[in-house]
Amino acid sequence: MTYWYPGVTAMVHLLRRIWPKVPIVLGGVYATLCPEHAKSEEVDLVLQGPFEEPRSWGRFWRLWGMSAPPIPPDAGLHLALDLYDRPDFSVLLGSRGCPFRCSYCASGQLFSGFRRRSPESLFSALEQDFQRGVRDFAFQDDALLVDAQSWLVPWLEMTARLKSPVRLHTPNAVHIRYLNQSLCTMMRKARFVTIRLGLETSSFAHRNDQKLDAEHWERGVRALFSAGFQSERIGVYILSGLPGQEFDDVVASVRFVRSFGLQPHLAHYSPIPGTQLFQQACAASDHPLASEPLFHNPSLWPCVPGGFSPERQRNLQRLLE
Repeated sequence: MTYWYPGVTAMVHLLRRIWPKVPIVLGGVYATLCPEHAKSEEVDLVLQGPFEEPRSWGRFWRLWGMSAPPIPPDAGLHLALDLYDRPDFSVLLGSRGCPFRCSYCASGQLFSGFRRRSPESLFSALEQDFQRGVRDFAFQDDALLVDAQSWLVPWLEMTARLKSPVRLHTPNAVHIRYLNQSLCTMMRKARFVTIRLGLETSSFAHRNDQKLDAEHWERGVRALFSAGFQSERIGVYILSGLPGQEFDDVVASVRFVRSFGLQPHLAHYSPIPGTQLFQQACAASDHPLASEPLFHNPSLWPCVPGGFSPERQRNLQRLLE
């Protein structure tokens, strides 16, 4: 998302033209991961990290010459869904952060801790849009299944009792290591219909993370099938374009996923400042990743020798067909 900063630049210029005397505060993913670059924008304040952290919260209110009011309860876990007039679908956020620190991921920079929402609060969020006719809900959590027994399972039980069924989706990959028979059965009862798993690579001995091993994988997949999930509803993310990654590794991972009857999906690697892998990415890339966020765009294949190749892209497409 750092490579979308030209949109920020255009919006800042528009706001300056309309309200030249109003202070502009810039926060979010781009400001957090590329703070020095963000400071080149014509804004009055750049905030890194969560807005509800005391330091950022205080700096924001001082800009207006005011004392900071108390931080609202569950700040950062409530989404402004009421801004959508007649939504066809809605999103849910039950937790923030992730306890894992994968070398390619910036989740820990965006939110360093791990917070869970109460089951009652999350169910209230679902009910709000359910009453407006929404039936499709997508989770945006980075670590939906972490500590599931304390908050997610009670929420699943509430949702399973709804008189009119909903459809639940996990476009963000869930951690396979936490999938067991009882949890998968409960997810099925609550009507999860789209499952995405974060495999990343089938080379379990040479991973860029510690979140998964072969035993976790096999146990999790068996639990999903045993609970009644159909193979066509289970997608598996595979990382491609990592620094030093061989094309054969991607091919092997796709074939591995197919051997279980599941659907492989390629997730092209985006170099992210501040992650453990970023310096290695800079060394592998022909682009100035450290100074120009535009080159973080995964569609460029920024860490693949020679960059994007139409021929190799066609080979990947044929592999996925």
